[in-house]
Amino acid sequence: MVWIDDGLLEQPTVIHDDASDGDSTSAAGPVDEACLRDLAQDLGGDLEELHALVTIYLDQSATRVKSARSAWAGGDAKGLQYVLHDLKSSSAMFGVFHVSRLAAGLENAIRHGDVLEKDIRALETAFSEAAVALPAACARLSPA
Repeated sequence: MVWIDDGLLEQPTVIHDDASDGDSTSAAGPVDEACLRDLAQDLGGDLEELHALVTIYLDQSATRVKSARSAWAGGDAKGLQYVLHDLKSSSAMFGVFHVSRLAAGLENAIRHGDVLEKDIRALETAFSEAAVALPAACARLSPA
């Protein structure tokens, strides 16, 4: 299992790239399947337990992403930071590293008052993509 303190998220930043093509996935895609396999192994190969945890992650993260939008819109920097911190950690556990990196970068950007609408949209898009890709990745882990 990959943990946040393994250097994966060192010095997160948010870059406001107006030339972005809108692609919100990493080169590995929205989900790192090797990380997901490691998590399944950590659970003793219990794929039912993995599927249950993925369902919980997706439900809670959808709520967190909505809460991030609300906190940002309401100017609640502390609330936004809290939600992003949770999203960063839980996403990394499931190999949803792009969401985790975005959350980490936004968490850092809050300190500078530098969170823009497009940053929140990028987080929403990345999570939406992961919400489709994660169950599909879990299904590929299941024995045929």
